[in-house]
Amino acid sequence: MSEFRIPGNGGNGDGIGDDRSPPDDASGFDDVSGPAMETAGRTTGGVGDPLFVRAFDSGRRWGVPPDGAATAPYSLTYGWVVDAGIRYVPGFRPLNDSQKAMALQAMGEWSAVANLAFVETTAPMTANLQFHMSQLDAFGASGMAYYPNPAGSYIYLDPESAGYRTYVHEIGHALGLKHPGDYNGTGGGTPPFLPPAEDNRTNTVMSYYGVWPGGLGVYDVAAIQRLYGPNPTVRAGDDLYLLTPGAPGRYLWDGGGNDTLSAAGSDVPVTIDLTGGWGWFSAQAPSILAQNQFFVGYGTRIETVIGGPAGDRVTGSAFADTLMGAAGDDTLAGGAGNDLLDGGPGDDTALYDFPSANVFVTVDPLGGGADLTVTGAGGTDRLRGIERLVFADRTVTRQEAAAALPRAAPDERAIVQDGAMSYEVRMAPYSGPVAGLKNQFLGTAAGEAVVGSGQGDFMNLLGGNDAAQGGGGDDVLDGGTGSNFLTGGAGTDTFNVDGRGEGVTWSTITDLQPAEWAVAWGWTDTLSKLTWEDLAGAAGYQGATARIDLDGNGGADLSLTFSGKTPGGLLAMPGQVGTDSYLAFRIG
Repeated sequence: MSEFRIPGNGGNGDGIGDDRSPPDDASGFDDVSGPAMETAGRTTGGVGDPLFVRAFDSGRRWGVPPDGAATAPYSLTYGWVVDAGIRYVPGFRPLNDSQKAMALQAMGEWSAVANLAFVETTAPMTANLQFHMSQLDAFGASGMAYYPNPAGSYIYLDPESAGYRTYVHEIGHALGLKHPGDYNGTGGGTPPFLPPAEDNRTNTVMSYYGVWPGGLGVYDVAAIQRLYGPNPTVRAGDDLYLLTPGAPGRYLWDGGGNDTLSAAGSDVPVTIDLTGGWGWFSAQAPSILAQNQFFVGYGTRIETVIGGPAGDRVTGSAFADTLMGAAGDDTLAGGAGNDLLDGGPGDDTALYDFPSANVFVTVDPLGGGADLTVTGAGGTDRLRGIERLVFADRTVTRQEAAAALPRAAPDERAIVQDGAMSYEVRMAPYSGPVAGLKNQFLGTAAGEAVVGSGQGDFMNLLGGNDAAQGGGGDDVLDGGTGSNFLTGGAGTDTFNVDGRGEGVTWSTITDLQPAEWAVAWGWTDTLSKLTWEDLAGAAGYQGATARIDLDGNGGADLSLTFSGKTPGGLLAMPGQVGTDSYLAFRIG
């Protein structure tokens, strides 16, 4: 058994072919078929996708369509069929070693750009991809393949005429791609089709026309990433992508990191869409290959956009974006997520696709660098240098916003310090099982500091190294998996820290009181060990420190300091909720 992401030639972000692949093989045609889809899944591609993606959509794929960039690869099995059994396979023979090597390299072409991993199985007749050698000359074909289906994708390759391109092409079918033109080995193709001028092997290995330059074309990369997302291990650093007017069409994709897309050098208006969308300078052209066109790939996350000096239109993703219009009269639409919309100089607009009654605003609440904060169902946006807010039902200026838009009541507000920005947000109503809680605040994977309201608040800070102060009321402060600094304030509070994340953490509870509990999650009663240290912790907040070895390897995975307390004044007791175990502390 082996699992791999074989290095392949793949395709680069601009769709330029790589000539390291073997030369194009003999001409011919192939066939695609397969039973109706069941468990393998259908695609959700449709009229919302551009033609250069829809032209490859067979309606079939493996697994469930990704929601954004998946972290784990879609794992598909492959097998070398050694006995065709009852299948009708003319002139069947198993693949030899050199043919297997070509198939492995061809799979690597696809996994180099898509979030796919191929795993060999010793039961080839049950694999997702099942490779056969077959005499196909009677059909005039060099290869044939089934689309994804519950019985597996059968891939047939002719031992004499199937060259490397055929291997790459047929695997494309087995992954769910159709021909982009009106052709098939057994008859006409299935619309829609690419324009004839774009239906060639420079743009796509799935075409019948032209000379293949090697590697995947720009349309292959777009189509396969639409199905499975991008390979998250490629371009995983903090990358800067520069957009320049006058350049040929580009397909931009990125695997991870904190990335920036900049049109700062442009002197013409630019339209940018981070949702997997078409962008352009000045005007949209009929083809993505045309000058001044670009496309941000499916599943690609770009965190920051910098516009140019002309009036730009920028649409954010469903994640946290920083959209900077720079000079010019810009329109910024953050979408879902907690976004920073910075219009810069000029007459700038923040665009929302829901009614104004669905938001709450605060006006320059803390002098923290935001003129306004706008909280809706999709998140909290910080607005800076924005002159007007356009909602589905009306437009308000920045000056009108405080009086014209709903404001959060004081007992619903939390103050958030996120990097250099301070702002207020309206917390959501609490909907859990704990009596007495009124509000709930959910943090992010980044570090943040939060101050709650005078009511009972539930604060779940999730990942990152965070700080929280409950304020008044009986609060539940959940620091999550990072190193946290927690202060309950007035009321009877409950504290949670979690040692089940990555790395070693050290948290501090500054004001544990009688009748309050602190809970460390990840404890295993038969494995974990607790030792105490006195007067440890940050200066000014030292106290009894619990050193908790969760996995029993002799090192502390989670440390928890109780400021001003001594080990003799605290009790520790294990417990369990469902399958989750913990060690709870209180004053003895």
